Amino acid sequence: DLERWQDAERVLIAFRQNYPTHELINTLPAKLVVIYQELKEWRLAANELSTMANNNSDPDIRRQSRYLAAELFEKSGDIDNALISYRDYANNYRQPLAQAIEAEYKLALLYEQKRDNKNRSIWLDRLITSDAKAGSERSDRTKYLAAMASSEFANGLYQNFINIKLTLPLKSSLNKKRKALDQTLKSYEAILDYGIAEYTTLASYRIGEIYVQLSKALMNSEKPKNLDALALEQYTILLEEQAFPFEERAIEIHEANIQRTQEGIYDDWVKDSFKTLSKLLPARYNKVEDVIEYTNAIH
Repeated sequence: DLERWQDAERVLIAFRQNYPTHELINTLPAKLVVIYQELKEWRLAANELSTMANNNSDPDIRRQSRYLAAELFEKSGDIDNALISYRDYANNYRQPLAQAIEAEYKLALLYEQKRDNKNRSIWLDRLITSDAKAGSERSDRTKYLAAMASSEFANGLYQNFINIKLTLPLKSSLNKKRKALDQTLKSYEAILDYGIAEYTTLASYRIGEIYVQLSKALMNSEKPKNLDALALEQYTILLEEQAFPFEERAIEIHEANIQRTQEGIYDDWVKDSFKTLSKLLPARYNKVEDVIEYTNAIH
């Protein structure tokens, strides 16, 4: 009551050591949690919360203690124990769902810090699955986290698509690139279904860029080496005919994305669509405004 936290800690620790079977022994962890939080000893507070999570007779107190222990381990910089606590929570406490999903999100973030992409992917996938199975508990937050996780996987597929070069024989490499294109498109189209503006504009921009990149890849594809100048020119014209519809499709998608400005949405992905359009249709989207100079001088 006097807020002499260090004195209180010493007394309680001594009590725990001297009277381990006393009827009040189970009340000590909660008191020590308060003391350690006041002293900003986050890891010690987390340890006491872990004790409560393991031993308290009230299941709801055990649940809450586990999550708070995870937060305080994280706050103290003890990432390994934070992972253990969040993982235990996510696996054993599915209700309330909102808290379980936050634990999954924390796990994805912490594994990213540890550069453990394998486990990060596992928990990103869990976020998507948890939202899909949320039923009546589905919320804007669960959809947001699922859209975020889906975008991570889609971005990986996008990079794989970009990295596939069109080499001879063109038919073979083009089939491989088209297969990657289909997978990537499907992944980004799934993101659109979440209806989260931030990720809708991202997905729309990426879909447009997929067609831009395919058009460029065709034009920059490896050319047969045995063609004379005329044959090479004809071959290039054929490539242009193949590439043109993809460029047209890209323009349609990017123009749809910039139309979101009418809904008050003007984020980085919409800006990037404007940038792409300024290159694809410079006459329309890369205009320089004329500045009319004027003076207030009396003539």
